[in-house]
Amino acid sequence: MNLKQLPFQVYFLAMLNLLYSLGVYVTLPVLALYFYKDLEVPIGFVGVLLGLPSIISAIFGSFGAFVSNRIGEINCMMVGITCTIFCYLFYLTTDNFIFLFIISVLSGLSRILWQPILKALFAHHASKLEKQDVVFRINYIVICIGAIVGPGISMLLNSYSREINIIISIVCFVLIVAFLFAKGSKLDVHKSLLSKKPNDQTYKRHRVDPLLLNYVIAGALVFMVFSQFETIFSLTLNEVSDNPAFLFSLLLILNSVSGIILQLVLIKFNEKMSTKTVLIIGNFGFALAYLLFAFSNGSLVLLVIATLLYSFGEVLAIPGSDIIINEIASSENKTLYFSIAEFRIIGFSLGPMLSGVILDVYGSYMMFLSSVVIILIASAIYLLPSLFSQNMKSSTNQVKY
Repeated sequence: MNLKQLPFQVYFLAMLNLLYSLGVYVTLPVLALYFYKDLEVPIGFVGVLLGLPSIISAIFGSFGAFVSNRIGEINCMMVGITCTIFCYLFYLTTDNFIFLFIISVLSGLSRILWQPILKALFAHHASKLEKQDVVFRINYIVICIGAIVGPGISMLLNSYSREINIIISIVCFVLIVAFLFAKGSKLDVHKSLLSKKPNDQTYKRHRVDPLLLNYVIAGALVFMVFSQFETIFSLTLNEVSDNPAFLFSLLLILNSVSGIILQLVLIKFNEKMSTKTVLIIGNFGFALAYLLFAFSNGSLVLLVIATLLYSFGEVLAIPGSDIIINEIASSENKTLYFSIAEFRIIGFSLGPMLSGVILDVYGSYMMFLSSVVIILIASAIYLLPSLFSQNMKSSTNQVKY
């Protein structure tokens, strides 16, 4: 696909999310250390503060649709990013755990007012494109760039106070507010859609859409497996390497760079397979990667091959999880569906917790194999609607004859 065909709004949204990703990732590498060393938060509570925003986002994801339905998408994003700014400002001004706990809750709520609304706007402004999935792949690339540049800046600032990282994050978020003030009106969805937004009754009905729930559950399981690489995986390298931190850094860079390259290839050649097929292939990429990790025994060659397979699975399955939500959502319900789909984020909390327990009790071999089982279950759940559809058609044909 020719990227020049994309509307201005898609590029503008990508720029906003790049700033957001930079703001998050420049602080993420030092946030735990900042809580523990600078604010003297007990290490057990540090995990609570870091994990709470994801849990809040997962449980109250549909709150974003509720707010945007009343004040509009752009105002909703403005409120969300402004709350994020206040969260980071409060990090600089308090060391009280109760207050930090409240800030973590607010951080989770502010994410709800930003992330699903952004995805819905991406989908709205790509509605006239032949292949709408390209905007979600662009969004993925933008996040990857933030995940590379942000920690890179953090490394350069290693000898400085950790408050500098937080200040840079605040600057990124303030720039987002400035750009929304300047050009936010260009992001407004078509007025014809505003009159079709779901009322409270429609809102309640779509919360139990069985197809949506099916894909949300499958996506949560995929996120459980996906999150393992960036969290618990590094601990498994202690068993096979004298310098696990260095080895993990190399694999993480390989994952990010190969992910961007593979995603650009997908955008360029625009695969003709259905989204569900792409998802299943991506899931099998994850499964093969974790099988190789299980049997790698410290072999650098196998670790590199497994990481490349993991990246292959990631570029297909992770954006695909958003693409398939977009496909089942009507134009007026995209914000609602993406807000409900935030429940998938629970996988980012459950994944490290489950993997950590299995690693501690049974070792890395069983941890990797359990991930293979989870990703195969997710694939089966993705296929359930198709199987039921085929059975219903078969039953109908038998009645006719």
